[in-house]
Amino acid sequence: ILNLFNPVIQKKLKVVDISENKLSGSIPPAIFQLENISSIIASQNCLRGSLPLEVCNASRLETLVLNGLNTAESCIDSLFGNTAIYMLQGQVLPGGLPECLFESMMSLNTLQLSGNGITGHIPGLVSPILQTLVLSHNLLTGTIPGLDQQNQWKQVDLSYNKLTGHLLSDDIFTGTSNDSSISLQVNRLSGKIPWYLAVAENVNILSGNLLECKFDRHSLPEHDP
Repeated sequence: ILNLFNPVIQKKLKVVDISENKLSGSIPPAIFQLENISSIIASQNCLRGSLPLEVCNASRLETLVLNGLNTAESCIDSLFGNTAIYMLQGQVLPGGLPECLFESMMSLNTLQLSGNGITGHIPGLVSPILQTLVLSHNLLTGTIPGLDQQNQWKQVDLSYNKLTGHLLSDDIFTGTSNDSSISLQVNRLSGKIPWYLAVAENVNILSGNLLECKFDRHSLPEHDP
């Protein structure tokens, strides 16, 4: 995969989708040096290693989808012979989340990095350009930062991590609408449920958390499955 991309030759290349293959090795820095690159999708391969620093210089990048980089069937160890139960091979994206993905990339509106064993915390500042943020099935800790009211959130999925804190802190998710999808289940969240999540139509936050509710349960999200 290291020799697939050449910024000098591929100046007009805008979209790269190499998902659902058996590509191995690390993510090549050259893919982020492509002058006009706007979309990179590389989910479900056999890739591992840190995100190259060059990702911070991809100023025209709008979509970055790297879900399950090491989840192609050919690179997963089976726990019980030929049965369909598998075990991921450790931490796929070491080094945590680059802060530039949240703070300084002014074209990036879709960021999906689920299922990569990412550790560390979510950066405190989140670009108002982001509309889709999927970081589920990782090992993220700490609290959820205040996601700015300027964001027109379409989807936020932080489920299946180790996030803590109260959802009322810092007006988290005040930029959501009835059309937004919010998934926070299976973390370590506690405290009261904000009213704007209680009335949301696409929300999953109760399972696996320790959230408060009134005795008559009327403060619980009506549409939480």
